[in-house]
Amino acid sequence: MGTTRSERAAARYAGSALAEANRARAVGVELGALLEADTETLRVNGYGQPVTTLDALWAAGPGGDNDAGRQIDEGREPYLVCGEALSQGMHALLPVWDIGIEKTKVATGKRFGSREYITVVTGRGDALLAPDTLILWR
Repeated sequence: MGTTRSERAAARYAGSALAEANRARAVGVELGALLEADTETLRVNGYGQPVTTLDALWAAGPGGDNDAGRQIDEGREPYLVCGEALSQGMHALLPVWDIGIEKTKVATGKRFGSREYITVVTGRGDALLAPDTLILWR
């Protein structure tokens, strides 16, 4: 017996760009990374290291003329700060292995609305995160 239309659709979706984007969005939500607005929460928990945003890291490179570029030039490594782990007193830092070279525009579900995200490669998989995600440098 042949496959059903829904089975064929599921098979096509499984390897599609949309499936990859949705998986990365789910990883991003699961990480619960702190945003720039949460900097004070980070400081209250005893982290005094320099911080920037993911957007600054995306715009920087070696010799980049912004705070993230200077952190790279000084040999520091970028980390995400996972909010739930931080609130439970656990190890909250997750190394950023790499970032995407292009921002990804994702529909918000509102009529004609969209938001830009940046792909971050971590040990937990690729994650789509907001540009104002907090990056801690060590």
